Amino acid sequence: MKNLQEILNSLFNWIYRLMIANFLWVFFSLYGFILAGVFPSTSALFAICRKWLKGEEFNIYKTFKYYYEKDFKNTNILGYAMLCIIIILMLDYMYFSAGSSVFDLYMSYLFIFLFIFMLISFTVMYFIYNHYELSLKDNLKFILIYPFSNLIMSVVLAVLLFIVMYFIYVYIPPFSMFLGISLPILVTVYITNISFNSITKKQISLSYQ
Repeated sequence: MKNLQEILNSLFNWIYRLMIANFLWVFFSLYGFILAGVFPSTSALFAICRKWLKGEEFNIYKTFKYYYEKDFKNTNILGYAMLCIIIILMLDYMYFSAGSSVFDLYMSYLFIFLFIFMLISFTVMYFIYNHYELSLKDNLKFILIYPFSNLIMSVVLAVLLFIVMYFIYVYIPPFSMFLGISLPILVTVYITNISFNSITKKQISLSYQ
């Protein structure tokens, strides 16, 4: 009975945290008039989710605001750079899919493949941004190669995110107002953190060979 109570307390605590984080994401996105606010808000949400999974205790509002303001410029540059790449790939796919030759067919397959992988890169970019202290150029390089260097984790992440978002938006749509952004980002941070821990272990083992 005690274990069940502890599990329920932990569950409700996580729900409360994620609801507050979701509200802050919406608030600060609107504060930046959406176009300038959505990327810094998303990066800040990634940052506090990482802290929660590391077991850190902190003031949610102050920490969210700190990361929002600190990385406002860089996260917008990175976000719109990735968005431009995704739009270009999507336009390339639409162009070749409209063709009738075998070459057009294969090229459309190639661009839909690249488009999907860039969506995964887009999903994890702020985890990478918060995980490493790199220049924007190096961040962009790491983000672009991540899905190809972590193929299994990328597939797992895509499947889990699809399940979580489908469940929230289709089966319990009212919850999308409270957990629609924060819960998928928490899942992304959790899965991506596993893959990064695996990379670190490989690097350590190779250094001692």
